[in-house]
Amino acid sequence: MRNKERVLYKRVAWVLILGTIIVVCSCVPRYPDWSHFRYNVSRSGSDQILKAPLSGTVVWQMELPGKVFSSPSCGDGIIYLGCFDNHLYALDAGDGSLIFSSPTEGDIISSPALSNESVFVGSMDGCMYSFNAYSGELNWKFPTMKGVVASPVVGENMVYFGSYDTSLYALSADSGKLIWQFTTISGIWSSPAYYDGAVYFTDTAGLIYSLDAESGELLWRKRVFEGINSSPAVVGGYLFVGGMDGSLHCLEAESGTEVWRFTAGKAVDSSPALASGVVVFGCWDGAVYALSAESGGEVWRVVTGRAVDASPAIVANRVYVGSNDGNLYALDLASGRELWSLELGEEISTSVALSADMLFVATTDGVVYGIR
Repeated sequence: MRNKERVLYKRVAWVLILGTIIVVCSCVPRYPDWSHFRYNVSRSGSDQILKAPLSGTVVWQMELPGKVFSSPSCGDGIIYLGCFDNHLYALDAGDGSLIFSSPTEGDIISSPALSNESVFVGSMDGCMYSFNAYSGELNWKFPTMKGVVASPVVGENMVYFGSYDTSLYALSADSGKLIWQFTTISGIWSSPAYYDGAVYFTDTAGLIYSLDAESGELLWRKRVFEGINSSPAVVGGYLFVGGMDGSLHCLEAESGTEVWRFTAGKAVDSSPALASGVVVFGCWDGAVYALSAESGGEVWRVVTGRAVDASPAIVANRVYVGSNDGNLYALDLASGRELWSLELGEEISTSVALSADMLFVATTDGVVYGIR
């Protein structure tokens, strides 16, 4: 790309980031409710259309028979999440009642993805599963060699996910047939993002990869630090991701060129969320950070009582994030001012999901909450 064209491209991209996330790119469709981990296929973690809950009132709670590290997804009035009793659960969004539970042969850490009346989720038994989203009936399952922690992403009727067997897989969403497989040098913990015909993901050795979504061809690969559990968010032509070395990086999505790096207090296990020109993430130092997406400069930070593993969600200029101190926080996006906090009593490692007028979150002891 020539210099003038590159400069123009960057200016346009930053304008898109500084605007509303929902118009960043026509290739990222508008989803009903919260169909993926981090909301959409690019993992932006934000939706400025959904109505934000304002009061922090618990409407219902449902106790599952095992620990929960799987973040909920929701669609058509149904909440989906995995549990350490080896099952995928579907709950009624209105009252939390059980609709179905579907068995796997391992604990479920992976967060479900919804597409075309199917729900996709990985299991520590090493398989990716597809279930009917309304009945829970098994459509297909695809085996890998080790556990699947990563959450799948569905783009152009293909399911992309990583496994601890060091491979990223692309499957037909309809049949589960293998389309292509790409081998990395280390296991894959984080969840891939789909953006503009490419798949972006990381491995635990600290490498970031960009692959052609159709063919699996390597577009670029970059080592930025040792150890990545954070899932990348790709917005406006830029990739944002945290590292276990305590940094948050911004890279050009097209080339992998680093734009800026911010050093936080401790490891960044949380995946970033972006809206209105601000990138928000949690840190093991107990703080929630907000940075300028353009420069990486700190806008604000809010300190909680313990480490923040959970990934924030941004809706209607409000940030919702849980902490290991057992509290769910609602913060003003512009200032970081606390709007309300809700004490749930147990660590919150999962990210929230939102529908039109409700927020859903689970604590690690297996209790799922519907909050308005």
